[in-house]
Amino acid sequence: MDASALEDAVPLPVAIELWSQWMRAQAAKIGRVSALLVSHNCFRSDLPVLSCEMGRVGSSFYVPTFFFDSLLLLRYALRGRGLQDYSLQGLSQSLTRSSSAPQSHRALSDALRLASVLTATGVSPQGLVGQLGYIPLTALDGIGVST
Repeated sequence: MDASALEDAVPLPVAIELWSQWMRAQAAKIGRVSALLVSHNCFRSDLPVLSCEMGRVGSSFYVPTFFFDSLLLLRYALRGRGLQDYSLQGLSQSLTRSSSAPQSHRALSDALRLASVLTATGVSPQGLVGQLGYIPLTALDGIGVST
């Protein structure tokens, strides 16, 4: 990490408060009172980590916030198409024919990559949502989406 990134850093509780304020403003712009955050492999990765870290520092979002896992959606919606790699990078290469290689596991590049994958598939996001503090049963080995 370079020094300039550290100069702009804020403590996690402040970052969560700023993020929450931004989400509330975005929701208000479209007449909503809740937020939906979409990420790839959310239920096994992003949601548990975020829940743990927010609990650790005693923070929470100011708006009802729901989480959606695009990995589950795309595995179901794209079944039978012969895809072997459902990672975000694999789907991006298969579906968008993108020759650029943005950094993986970086928030902005992953968000842009996910947006391009969802646009390329034309799949409407619908399915299970989660909340902080809860892990959907689909994330547990041996239970999965067949339940």
